[in-house]
Amino acid sequence: FPSHDNLPKIILSGGRIPGMETHANLQTEAQAMRLLLIDLGVPDSALVLEDASRTTRENAEKTKAIVGDQRVALVTSAFHMPRSIENFKKAGIQADAYPTDFQVIDGVEPLWARILPKAKSLMVSEMALKEYLALAIRY
Repeated sequence: FPSHDNLPKIILSGGRIPGMETHANLQTEAQAMRLLLIDLGVPDSALVLEDASRTTRENAEKTKAIVGDQRVALVTSAFHMPRSIENFKKAGIQADAYPTDFQVIDGVEPLWARILPKAKSLMVSEMALKEYLALAIRY
């Protein structure tokens, strides 16, 4: 990075997961992201931590307080992006979506292998149901 003074700011948003707020010895999501980005060479001066939010809605509201009317690049998991965009719009933030970690099927499987139950399928179904339910109740 050439000059640290004029770098765009990266807002790392995410507190402790619900139910773990009282565990002060645990890192917040924002703190964990900060350490990863520093390890990747991003200067600490470019990072802004918002580590009090516990939900996607709170991520958006607390980010709005930091960015005001500035347009942002929203980076999150592909499966989580629809709900994130919805919450950021509701908070009054203009956000461009940059989804990550797309879930893809490895290779081609025969029909019998695709219809048999798998633990991974249960996990993916759980993730999808959580996102659809949270989107439906605007959580």
